[in-house]
Amino acid sequence: MIKNKIFTALGFGSFALLMVLFLPCFAVLSYFPAGQKWGLRLYRVWGKYSLFMAGVPTKVIWRGKERLAKGQNAVIVANHSSFLDIPVLGSGPMLTTFLGKHELTKVPIFGYIYRRFSIVVKRGSMSSAKQAIAMCKEVVNKGQNVAIFPEGTITKNPPMMGTFKDGAFIVAIDTQVPLVPVSMPYSWKILPRDKASVHVHESLMIIHDPIPTKGLTHDDIPRLKEEIKALLAADLKAYNKEAYLSKEA
Repeated sequence: MIKNKIFTALGFGSFALLMVLFLPCFAVLSYFPAGQKWGLRLYRVWGKYSLFMAGVPTKVIWRGKERLAKGQNAVIVANHSSFLDIPVLGSGPMLTTFLGKHELTKVPIFGYIYRRFSIVVKRGSMSSAKQAIAMCKEVVNKGQNVAIFPEGTITKNPPMMGTFKDGAFIVAIDTQVPLVPVSMPYSWKILPRDKASVHVHESLMIIHDPIPTKGLTHDDIPRLKEEIKALLAADLKAYNKEAYLSKEA
């Protein structure tokens, strides 16, 4: 569709333009202790504007009655079905540092910004994973949020999710901060895994009640993984009924 092509050009064009314009700001901010939060705020503006230009407005739904207390940080756990998930989650109401794959640091310009304001991990490297977990704990202990995709990579079979890894749950339990489940049920439709074209559609971010981890140990990880995966899967199924039925058939 011509409409999709136009918004794809606008979205990627504005993303690239803002990336170049904001680069000096990101570079300066990365050298100051307080620069991390300001950099994430700048990233939020970058994401929001790029999504708007791509014809992908994001609607936020708060599911449940509980929200994080003022000043309380958390580990955000979200499903991962598209590269779109990062700008969508990053432009949302919770300012957050991402744990992401090392391969993104190789993207010109963007890689520099990503490396400075995110925590990167090399897939398949146990030492890198341990270091990344330690860095996540350090960020959380400073009072900031960390976002981790527990699947570890973009699912190959959206909207179905992949197997959850332990990392996010280890970070939350070891630092005794809540887990906040977030689902993004439409990202895989808007920007499919293997395509570089945007399909104009409303983006949706569903934020669930925080799940406390105080007093929990690593023995509770299997239960937490099962509980949160079921919570996110219910959202994905509710908003993608036909796709879910075809996958389950």
